[in-house]
Amino acid sequence: MRKIIQYFSKLSPLALFALLSNVITQMTGNLNFTTPAVPLLTMEAARDLLATLIDKARNGSRQDKMQRDDQVKVVRELLRKQANYVTLVADGNGTILESSGFDLAKMPTPVEQVGQPTNVVAFPTKFAQQVELRHKSVHGAHMYKVFQSSVDPATGNAEWKFILETTRTRNIITGLESYKPFWFCVSAVGVNGEGLKSDVVLGRAA
Repeated sequence: MRKIIQYFSKLSPLALFALLSNVITQMTGNLNFTTPAVPLLTMEAARDLLATLIDKARNGSRQDKMQRDDQVKVVRELLRKQANYVTLVADGNGTILESSGFDLAKMPTPVEQVGQPTNVVAFPTKFAQQVELRHKSVHGAHMYKVFQSSVDPATGNAEWKFILETTRTRNIITGLESYKPFWFCVSAVGVNGEGLKSDVVLGRAA
């Protein structure tokens, strides 16, 4: 469902003026919004006054800036009311929402296939029989699976053994024979299942 971004309190006076002007333009004659919560003539008057006060405050006194800021608050409230009205009328219809001139929140990008872990490294810790395994996080991953082989994959005879399921990208593998080579790889698991295994990395425990 599409939504209007109600970030009015974060906008500068000029940005607020630009948004208000766009909403007025887009809603004028728009048959989707025949009974706006804030009449367009009221919004136009607020826009024109804001433009005057912005210009006056540019090189004006402290009092001029205070008047501009007071009008900024008025405009923010007008936009908030109008945005609530537009949201109610549109009822989640993105086309109708977009026609109002308000900015809409981006739709989240669906994760179809979880990616492959990268930058996998393995190195001994300061403790015997341990290897620390690290990799970059993968967008859309809920967890990771770690696999280990005592046979060099380059021979084509790797015996991959699943040894760990974790949500961490940094893990300690224990119980390894000191100085013996072990090979590791990692896969990510997302909403649509397990992705491809990472490149293989060699690790030796102290």
